[in-house]
Amino acid sequence: KYTQPVKGAGPQDEWLTGKMRYKQPTGDVSKELSAPFKGEVAKDLSDDFRFAAATASFGTLLRGSKHAGAMTYAGVLEEAQG
Repeated sequence: KYTQPVKGAGPQDEWLTGKMRYKQPTGDVSKELSAPFKGEVAKDLSDDFRFAAATASFGTLLRGSKHAGAMTYAGVLEEAQG
């Protein structure tokens, strides 16, 4: 699932996989649910989601995290404004 895309295979429509574990209150074994989210990321995101992502990116930049990647303060502002 998390392999390098094959060249020439076309665009990938899966942009996120949501996973959740749960256990019955009296159970001993947990179960995992997993579902891929598909669609065009730039087109399908709500304004609230974009703002939340910009807020998280801003915090990452403030902390000087190595996970900030190529994100910049200008990019955060652009994302927050939609």
